[in-house]
Amino acid sequence: MTHRIDYMNTVHYEKVSSTMDAIIEHLKNDIDHPILVVAKQQTEGRGRQDSDWFSPDGGLYGTFAFPLSSKLQPRQYSFLHYAAALAIQQAIKKKYGTEILVKWPNDIVFKNRKLGGILLELVSLQSEYLLLGIGINIELKEENTIAFERLRATSLEEVTRNQIQKNEFTRILSECIFEYVNLVMEENYEKIISLFNMNSLNMNKKHSYKSEVYLCRGISNTGELRLESPNKMRVDVHINESNNLIIIN
Repeated sequence: MTHRIDYMNTVHYEKVSSTMDAIIEHLKNDIDHPILVVAKQQTEGRGRQDSDWFSPDGGLYGTFAFPLSSKLQPRQYSFLHYAAALAIQQAIKKKYGTEILVKWPNDIVFKNRKLGGILLELVSLQSEYLLLGIGINIELKEENTIAFERLRATSLEEVTRNQIQKNEFTRILSECIFEYVNLVMEENYEKIISLFNMNSLNMNKKHSYKSEVYLCRGISNTGELRLESPNKMRVDVHINESNNLIIIN
């Protein structure tokens, strides 16, 4: 089953608990088109697997909501993580020409420092919606220096040496989100696989997984991360197991 995303409304806030929470209030009106909620600051931002997301003033925090006409397939849901991460990576590359990488499953990094990440959720109200939350560190303010260092994070302004115009970058990012999410909605995975593996921090590096060492061979056609042992045995790792995987070189 396929879906198609065509246009979107955007709502801006100064500060919210989280854009995931804020967008739910809009969806209670049974919105039948995509919507984006953007905030300058989150007080209770959250990441994958119920982790907190440090969301100080100076970042770009947003949640896209896409109404679904039918249930997503498990494969689609897995590839949406990759599509969203790629959209951020490609938007930065398109605008600033900077070589940002994606770290499996959905972090955006520069020289092993975290620049951003995403969060996917499915919600059921009057209708079914896919929520795609993004967090990107745009600028590093002095009061956040210690926290950034502790979290091994960086900011887009630090990486690009440019002053970022958030509204312009949000527009470019939204275009990329539509492009790559639509590939998944239409079950066209080849471009996602090729681009993700080409721009992956993990690709062809050694990883530790369940006390064994493997070489990463990229994401597979079914949406897992494919590992290969020294004796050529293959192991596929699901997104839910990402915390058990460590890059060792």
